[in-house]
Amino acid sequence: MRAVRRQTGVAVHVGTLSRALRRIGARRGRPRPTVGPPEGRNPQRWRLYPIRRLLRELPADEVAVYTDEVDIHLNPKIGWDWMVRGQHKEVRTPGKHRKRYTV
Repeated sequence: MRAVRRQTGVAVHVGTLSRALRRIGARRGRPRPTVGPPEGRNPQRWRLYPIRRLLRELPADEVAVYTDEVDIHLNPKIGWDWMVRGQHKEVRTPGKHRKRYTV
């Protein structure tokens, strides 16, 4: 509902939106997990580049805050979503069911 309000400026009740989606033939289902593209030879650099760029371009009157311990789930949780009948929505995953901890 927030996305509809943000894009159209109109507040729509969840029941109204559900009826409209069913009327156009949409259905609720779980998206299919698919393996995303390979990250290359150095995935750490690929992930750290946006952070380093942000720190480099940080204005003098702002402060960057970070945490020293993070629990990172590489596989996203896939929940129910609306999709067009006859088509299956896909969610990109890294293909490895692992968790990472940084200290």
